[in-house]
Amino acid sequence: MEINLSQEEQTRFLETIREFKARVDEQWNNGNGEKKNIEWADLRDRLISITEKLNLTMRCSAGSGKLPYATDEFCSMCFFRKDLNPTSYPTKVISGFYIWLGYYFKTGCFKLRFGTGENYNPNLDQSKAIKNLNEESKYEYKNFDELSKNFFNNFLSLVNAFNSYSASDFEILGIGV
Repeated sequence: MEINLSQEEQTRFLETIREFKARVDEQWNNGNGEKKNIEWADLRDRLISITEKLNLTMRCSAGSGKLPYATDEFCSMCFFRKDLNPTSYPTKVISGFYIWLGYYFKTGCFKLRFGTGENYNPNLDQSKAIKNLNEESKYEYKNFDELSKNFFNNFLSLVNAFNSYSASDFEILGIGV
């Protein structure tokens, strides 16, 4: 079943991405040498009714460090499947499998794709669903304006692909999870 978002939901989602970008930019541009965590919980809470509709949950991350010293030079919004076994597919950016929206704060560009955390268990790549999803499209946007024009078709295609598999499709082939 293909899921779509209303115009109001799309607007709220884009406003949340814009706020995410603004917080990252503010901290990046701060440049006062103070390492500081950015608060994300209210952004997640703003999207709960939308992410629930999409069978997702959202987590944000500042990459490999606190801004303005994040060595990855990106921050991300990650969308995990709500119905997968959290023991096998944790909803943690560092170890899960998810839809990844990265914002590269030095260049202002965004990237959208499926992602895996650095501590992701490579044995899980043996699942039918992961093998197929890793072949899905990757999208890049030069700035927020380009993202706002093209994001939803691309994002929803990834969401629909992610949700097109049953939870059992994420079991490791030959091994029950």
